[in-house]
Amino acid sequence: MKAAGSSSAFVGIVSLLSLGLLPPAGGQCQTADQSAAKTIRFLTEPVSADSGLLNKDLARRADIDRAAADSLVALGSAALPELDKTFSLIERQEQGTPAVLNSRWLLLAYARIRGPAAYQRLRAMADNPRLRYLSGYLDQSLAVALDLTTYISASRIADSFVCCRPEEPRHALDQLILAWLQGNRQRMEEALGPRARLALGSLIARRSWFELRAEMWHGAATSDFALGFRFDEAGDWSKPEDTLDQGLQDRRRSVDAPLPSDPALMTQFVGISGRDCGSRKIGFVRLPGTPAWLPTKYLVDDPDVGALLRAITDCARTKPER
Repeated sequence: MKAAGSSSAFVGIVSLLSLGLLPPAGGQCQTADQSAAKTIRFLTEPVSADSGLLNKDLARRADIDRAAADSLVALGSAALPELDKTFSLIERQEQGTPAVLNSRWLLLAYARIRGPAAYQRLRAMADNPRLRYLSGYLDQSLAVALDLTTYISASRIADSFVCCRPEEPRHALDQLILAWLQGNRQRMEEALGPRARLALGSLIARRSWFELRAEMWHGAATSDFALGFRFDEAGDWSKPEDTLDQGLQDRRRSVDAPLPSDPALMTQFVGISGRDCGSRKIGFVRLPGTPAWLPTKYLVDDPDVGALLRAITDCARTKPER
């Protein structure tokens, strides 16, 4: 199946031009701050059913919103004042208000523009209990800012990681880490392959689940912890969930995407601020879809799952930079 990245990107750009969110080639019709403000309004305000911006399920079209966010990135630092103003508004408002709607794209654009310098603002938002409903999107944006495969905050709301497309190894490791940070044994076991689950059973046979956690965490509360990881290989597998690259999203949906059966991936763990704090080669196993037409998924299948959990714990306990 041929990837549709170029055609989807073209449709998104044409749609933005028709909405006046991008200046036509050859001229600047509006100042950068006006363009940023207009794009932010487009992304955060409701659209009507007859706007052409909704899909068949009456949800906003992600390809158009992604292209709009990418247009903010193209403005660079000129878009930052309007983004900062909107974030301040989001911090004061309740979920569901106009400034909050679709704000995931603003977070990603901010991360792309500022890179590592976005960390302080994004981390402060992630630590804000009023913004917990944005926890997954803030983690995605922190991964982009820090050039990671995935970033995991213990405060993130656990939800479904993938829908309607093949999973990748990062999804299994992300679920495992979040479940371990939150003490969710069932969700953690769901991310484990047969060898890793057997190893975990052996650990718990000598002590209870709660004793195992207390021993590894030394009694520390984990609610404020965070860490990330980066797969040490080039290509799509090492990239975050969303980078505003429509081509990447199209390739990930492709049923013809190359999917090795049992990869062993060198994984660099990073602390809450993105500094390296250990590495480990982690084995994964691929499960076929059940029934066969469903997307495949991966499980973490490290036979020494105790050592893996200790590496995750030690990294999560590193102190953030101030």
